[in-house]
Amino acid sequence: MPSMALRYGVPLTAPLPQPPSFGRRLKRARRHLRPGARALSEERIPKRGDRCPVCGLPIDWVERRVVNGHVYYYAWHVITNENGQKRRKKCYLGAKVYDYVTRKNYDLGTTFRGMAYSEADRFSEYFNSALDKLSAKVQSGALEPEEARHWLGLLKDMNSRLERLMALLEDYLKELSKQAQASEAYTAGKELKASA
Repeated sequence: MPSMALRYGVPLTAPLPQPPSFGRRLKRARRHLRPGARALSEERIPKRGDRCPVCGLPIDWVERRVVNGHVYYYAWHVITNENGQKRRKKCYLGAKVYDYVTRKNYDLGTTFRGMAYSEADRFSEYFNSALDKLSAKVQSGALEPEEARHWLGLLKDMNSRLERLMALLEDYLKELSKQAQASEAYTAGKELKASA
């Protein structure tokens, strides 16, 4: 008889832990799932306490589910109603990598990812990989002159828009630093009056 570890030539895997809805079992499940959430945060995945990108609620834990070799992320929330009853809510954060979409858009040279990654990280990865793909085409001489003119016009337009956005972000950061300095001066003045 074959070992219990293999059945029909396929290794048996433990079913995914289903988080309980309340009480001591909930605390035990959170303790069990926390190490996985810490490991995911190294990849800039949302973690406990972060705002959920889907619904905006604070995240209680993040589940990483592997199905047929594909990795999917879910954010779990524990919601307490006015009677003190707790219920769980699950939000789908997306796949680690969208294989089908990436294969269909191979000419962009990007790997599409789900909402588990921050907007800034995804945008940066998409933008940089598309620029790398385009510069490789230019260096190899694979672009037709008309296509090169079209890309040049698009990039000039994007450059002017990016410069305006950078100026807007710089002004925003200056305003935030002024507000922070004003609030520090106000609290320092209040402390001086209280100590006098």
